[in-house]
Amino acid sequence: MKRFIKNIVSFVMGRGLFFNLFRYMNRNKLLILYYHRIVKKEEASNVKDINMCADIDSFDAQMDFLSKYYTPISEQEIIKAINTGRSIKYSVWITFDDGYKDNYANAYPILKKYNIPATFFVATGYTNKTSKASLDCGEPNFMSWEELKEISRNNMSIGTHTVSHRILSGLSDKELEKEILDSKNEIEQRLGIKAISFAYPRGKKR
Repeated sequence: MKRFIKNIVSFVMGRGLFFNLFRYMNRNKLLILYYHRIVKKEEASNVKDINMCADIDSFDAQMDFLSKYYTPISEQEIIKAINTGRSIKYSVWITFDDGYKDNYANAYPILKKYNIPATFFVATGYTNKTSKASLDCGEPNFMSWEELKEISRNNMSIGTHTVSHRILSGLSDKELEKEILDSKNEIEQRLGIKAISFAYPRGKKR
């Protein structure tokens, strides 16, 4: 009885009642977090959409927190769990959209620090370029193929995010095929991996 009471007190006080209840009630659901840019604090004001970025210190604290209270899981482990019915209790999947260079420079070292796998969804038409196009977060540089190859060999997955980041609902079947399959094929050919996941760009219908 004494131990039971001690466990209840620990449960309530450990991270706060709300967090513990949220975590327990969603224990059998996969938590998916997606990021765009990870920047230095002094650079945040230069990002076009501040809601699409996190500063390095905040990201480090978030990964520290997740490594303690959740089980970071790779996309391969997610697929295996789906196919086998294996439990994914308290699991979290970390993802990034677009393929910004600061993902490599700032996020990747932190992910390695906490041994957290992640998936990077890449718009291949922007790879290795400085874009003047208006994506979600302004006009940054994007990762090179060599950088993508490095992270793909170190516990990270690379997924497709189309070629040019267009809204897909307005495209013809031929354009859709080119955007999706050309992206997948180029990733596989350049990196020597299987691209098994796809993220819909912008999340808009039109």
